Amino acid sequence: MKDFQSYARKEIKKFLPQAQKSMAQLNKETQRLMEKTEKNLLQTYAKTKRATEALIFKARREKLYYELGRAVLSVLTAEQLNHKRIAPTVKEIKKINRKVGSKA
Repeated sequence: MKDFQSYARKEIKKFLPQAQKSMAQLNKETQRLMEKTEKNLLQTYAKTKRATEALIFKARREKLYYELGRAVLSVLTAEQLNHKRIAPTVKEIKKINRKVGSKA
């Protein structure tokens, strides 16, 4: 038993420096990979945040256009609604509203 223990200790001592070097290299590579991954995640987050903010501003703009259209529509007279430049758009809006209402 004593011989086996001394033999095992000698063998472990042979491979220990190589194993330590391998572990150190693995640790360095893992740290580099983590830093690269963190950098990519931060870049992706920044891009996504900018895209989301742009989408929010576009939605706000569309809402304001909608509110402006409703306000203008309430002010327009029937004669103005039949104007050649306005009438086709009003008809298209009514048509779309009917389709949306039937889908809801």
